[in-house]
Amino acid sequence: MVAVGELLVSAVVKVAIDKLCSAMVKQASSVWNIRKNLEDMKNTLETLGAVLQDAEMRSIKEKEVRLWLKRLKAATYDISDMLDDFDASTEATGKMTGVFPVAIRKILQANKMKRMREKLWKIEAEHKSFSFMNIINPYVDQQPYDQRETSAYVNESDIIGRDAEKQVLMDLLRANHDKDGTMIVPIYGLGGTGKTTLAQLVYNDNQFKKYDKRVWVYVSQVFDLKKIGKSIISQLQMGGGQWNTDSLQMINTCLDDLFCGKKILIVLDDLWEDKASELEKLKCMLHVCKKGNTMIDAIVTTRKEDIAKKICTNEPYMLKPLNDGMCWEIIKRLSSFEHNVNKDRLEQIGFNIAKKCGGVPLAAQALGYMLRFKDLHEWTEINNSDIWNESSEDETVLPSLKLSYECMPPSLRMCFSYCATFPKGHEIVKDDLIHKWTALDFIDPSKGVEYIKQLLGMSFLQHSKLPVTRGAALLTRAARTFGDLGGSLFSGRAASRKGKEATAAMRNDSVRYTVASLYWTTKAAEVSYCSKALPGSIGKLGALTYLSLSGCSGISKLPDSIGDLKCLVDLNLSDCSGIVKLPESFGDLKKLLHLDMSCSGITELPGTFGNLTNLNRLELSQCFDLRALPESLCGLNTLQYLNLTFCSHLGRLPEAIGSLVNLQYMNMSRCRRIKELPGSFQNLKNLEHLDLLHCCCVKGLPGALHGLTALQHLDMSFLSSRYLNTDDLLCNGDISDALGSLTNLKNLSLSSSMNECFGYLIEQCDTYVDFIGTLTNLEQLNLSYNRMLKYLPETICNLKKLHTLDVSYCTELKSLPNSIDASTIKSLLVDGCSDQLMDQVNSRFSNYSLTLPLFKVSVDDVSGCSNLHQLEDVDASELTIRCLENVRFLETAQRVNNLPPLGQLPNLEILFLERLPWVRVIDRNFCGGKGAFSRLSVLSMEKMEGLEEWNTTYYAEDGVEEYMFPVLDDLQRLNRLQKLRLDCTLKQ
Repeated sequence: MVAVGELLVSAVVKVAIDKLCSAMVKQASSVWNIRKNLEDMKNTLETLGAVLQDAEMRSIKEKEVRLWLKRLKAATYDISDMLDDFDASTEATGKMTGVFPVAIRKILQANKMKRMREKLWKIEAEHKSFSFMNIINPYVDQQPYDQRETSAYVNESDIIGRDAEKQVLMDLLRANHDKDGTMIVPIYGLGGTGKTTLAQLVYNDNQFKKYDKRVWVYVSQVFDLKKIGKSIISQLQMGGGQWNTDSLQMINTCLDDLFCGKKILIVLDDLWEDKASELEKLKCMLHVCKKGNTMIDAIVTTRKEDIAKKICTNEPYMLKPLNDGMCWEIIKRLSSFEHNVNKDRLEQIGFNIAKKCGGVPLAAQALGYMLRFKDLHEWTEINNSDIWNESSEDETVLPSLKLSYECMPPSLRMCFSYCATFPKGHEIVKDDLIHKWTALDFIDPSKGVEYIKQLLGMSFLQHSKLPVTRGAALLTRAARTFGDLGGSLFSGRAASRKGKEATAAMRNDSVRYTVASLYWTTKAAEVSYCSKALPGSIGKLGALTYLSLSGCSGISKLPDSIGDLKCLVDLNLSDCSGIVKLPESFGDLKKLLHLDMSCSGITELPGTFGNLTNLNRLELSQCFDLRALPESLCGLNTLQYLNLTFCSHLGRLPEAIGSLVNLQYMNMSRCRRIKELPGSFQNLKNLEHLDLLHCCCVKGLPGALHGLTALQHLDMSFLSSRYLNTDDLLCNGDISDALGSLTNLKNLSLSSSMNECFGYLIEQCDTYVDFIGTLTNLEQLNLSYNRMLKYLPETICNLKKLHTLDVSYCTELKSLPNSIDASTIKSLLVDGCSDQLMDQVNSRFSNYSLTLPLFKVSVDDVSGCSNLHQLEDVDASELTIRCLENVRFLETAQRVNNLPPLGQLPNLEILFLERLPWVRVIDRNFCGGKGAFSRLSVLSMEKMEGLEEWNTTYYAEDGVEEYMFPVLDDLQRLNRLQKLRLDCTLKQ
């Protein structure tokens, strides 16, 4: 593991080179010879950077190279620190009077640079002794045998789990059996999750052994289209005949002949190439889009979602991590658990260890071998220690992840390594993460979204299961293996660089602080506790770019010296409830891009706030005591994000709010005291997201909306007109016309608001909702809880992109328009609607999954069979099973006395069973087999008067007795279960 940190050197060097180039421009007219020193250092770093790929690869095995890289990294950090210090002193130099003080400062700077340059020259001289190679591709000219090369052969008896995944993949391929052509199904996911193994299982299945030919190609990191073609030809040709494969043209000609009239399975394992042009050539080679009597099924394995989407012909398949139980089964088998005399006492310890695998089979295998023949004491020690941070001669898991890391661009490595400092499962707001990368000089802001996508695509980050917060998407740090790779990347720097200057500046018994725990000494500071005032000496940290005081409720004010932090880019004052005012010097933070004051005690913003001319993001959510926004705020032309959620005492918006011409996101939800939108609001031509949830600003709303032509997301749910009289509403303009003009809308929510917005129109005409038909880009429409809504327009058929429609609890809505396109709707929420509408949905929409999580049980009039069997193939995290319909006779109802095997739904986490009076028994049939309900944490049952027996354990196929709900946390609403008796005994 020790070598992983040195893989970051190229990224650090690149950042330093960029800083040197920027500094050279600033020193173009300098007479102090500073530019010459800067240029020398830049040239030296560029020379060293050319050989770093070779050096980083050799550092994995050569200790001397590791030491050299450490020295280079330390020197590069020092150069970056020095440049930041010089940057911070520029403002101070500008304020000095007289030639002598300025000269002294310049001489000191030049001398420091000279020492730094000489230090770098020494490191450059040392590198010659290693004879590093200047290589473009680190995977060319390696040892001839690639240890990662795979083949199609696998011992299936050694594989645990993945049966369901194999079946899904085979079903995807089977969909191609009735037509000619090529289907490419990519499998993507984190390294070590078993993509190759899954491909091997499918390749060796009896179904595909009946194909005319099967081909397995290991692609590797070096993408060679000719080599791939030759490998396919060599496995297809009959009788050992020779083919001319000197050119790509000849290879494609050979493949045309060999593919003709055949049914072929091709597996391309370990694809890394991401250039669209090269992947298109590969697809062409595999006859994608060619017509004829050939059928080719192709499976591609890759780590990146982006590659999977480019190469697929339909939809890629993401291989998810194993559950903890499966990881434990792998460990048990490989650790000789069954032969351990202490196995009864080891069961829980072993399961806890299995949780450390993060669902990665390769990690479970490594742990299983590590635990083989170890005693109880050793198992306990491993369970209680952070084994992933220990070095191992046989680093089984790390290399598979390290390879993904090595292939990242240098700046992406920095971003990845920063994420690795968060604990496992840590929730991260996407936009906040991008801002911190920017503040730490890792990236240009324009690269943020792209890098997030890349880390998601490589499964190093995951989308959080928690709801969206503050209008921003949540991410979570992926499995523990993420930390294996990145955890040590900053650790050495943090331990050795607790800068003396910074420590002296912040020394105070009432303050707990972490300075430069992430990057250069004076770049970042996080204060975790402060019982009194923040020391005025914080102003000495002139090169600080990131400062977090989050949660420091003991701070009552910021010192005037806060304005001396001229380089500050990101300032976090969230949950600083004691801060009620900002000093006037706050306006001196001219470089500030991101300011978070959410949940603070702020009551007003200073007049100098308008001087923050680079401010991009302003977070003021839950500032309950904020009374007003200064007019100077409207001069922040660079502002793109403004969050005022729960600013409940804010009485109005500035009249010139429309001057924020670059504003893209605005959240005013629950700003109940704002009764009217200013006339200039309609000038926010670039606004894409507007949230007015639980607002009262109905007056002026139509006029304001008319100008928001770029708007894509609008939430007007639970809007209130309680401050307006009837005359105000009548002269308010036609809100229908205003909404109809927002033709770029993708998401519109009017939940429980239509009576407030259209109340006067509802009484006058029947066409007040016809505007919906003009919103042709709409993807999601929420009209729930509008109890006065009686119809939807037939023009809703114009909404070709609409995939989600929510009309829950629209009790007066009796039917949906006949013109609605059932083929495009993916989710139709109708809970609480009339029986007439429910009947129409059940008859018109054959896809029962549209209304999930709500599922209404019905019985066929002819056969008497229920539709519960349709849930057997559901892939949902939540289900609400409700009612029995069409039950006319007692004997018919009694046929529906069992539930389908919902236990085999792999992602089911929440299950509601309601109004099922004829279900009599819940037993092993409900589980469907081994490993049932592996993720179910919430279960609710009510109005099941006929339920007599519930066996909470069951016997699986192998005779082992298991708990029915092994991870259940919450058992809710056990109502009206008069006949129920429980059997909770687990037999040994």
